Amino acid sequence: MVHSSADTFSNISNTQSSVRSFNMDSITANFSIDSIGIDPDVAENEFNLSISTLSETVEYVRGNLSTNPFLTNIRSLANEATAFEDTQIHSANKILIVNQWIAAMNNVSNEYFDNDTCVSYLDCAHYSVAALYESFTAVNVTNQTDSLQSISEFEDEFLRLVGNGSHTIVDVDIMAASLIAWLDKIQGYNVVCFKAPEKIASLRTQSVSTGSVVSLVCNATGDPTPSFWWYKDDELLDNFNGKTLTIVNATPEDAAKYYCVAGNLVANYTFDSAEIAVFGRNIIQMYKLTYCININT
Repeated sequence: MVHSSADTFSNISNTQSSVRSFNMDSITANFSIDSIGIDPDVAENEFNLSISTLSETVEYVRGNLSTNPFLTNIRSLANEATAFEDTQIHSANKILIVNQWIAAMNNVSNEYFDNDTCVSYLDCAHYSVAALYESFTAVNVTNQTDSLQSISEFEDEFLRLVGNGSHTIVDVDIMAASLIAWLDKIQGYNVVCFKAPEKIASLRTQSVSTGSVVSLVCNATGDPTPSFWWYKDDELLDNFNGKTLTIVNATPEDAAKYYCVAGNLVANYTFDSAEIAVFGRNIIQMYKLTYCININT
């Protein structure tokens, strides 16, 4: 509504400029044989009108322009139209459009925010700007400086808008366009927030018999998704780079301390090691039997 009204006011201003250009003094001063498009040679050859006769006629007409009833009525009508348009613009600008807009937005903000977060449109707007600042002050944010500067400019313009309820419609339209431009600029930075790898669960120490399948899971999350490296007794395992390390047919040679490293472009996270013990089947069965006897005793 504001933008449409501002466009209308702009069209009115252009019309008024055209109307005001209809000035009798200017028309009279510039009235001449050349200005009205008469060719003296054609007038003399075709109509037998000498240059002196033409000049006398033009001077006579010039002297009567200011009193010509038709032109006088046009000038009077133009003045009345301009005055009427000025009155309409003045009346429209008396509407406290900012206050009405804030009141309308109060009914909208509760659709997006809980009452325990903010209680009015302005309260929610300030909360949102604060949340923007908080998001962009994280350590791992692209275009951080430019983004924070744009947020600051947006905040200043927004405070100018809502801080004065008597802004004219044209002023509000200009400020609203500026706010949209700042938001587009912030969005155009293509900000990406990165998250360093975080451990979800530790590696699990295991004791297995020869020939068993053993799996260790490097359970970590991050943004972007981490890459994984596995180590056996502090030696990098070149052939293992997935989240899960699987030993299909465990042998005593596989017994060792294992740990993983989860890393992305933010940081690396090194897990505490877990020990894999590999025994012969008889030893495992003896261990289980001893365990059962101890339980039953």
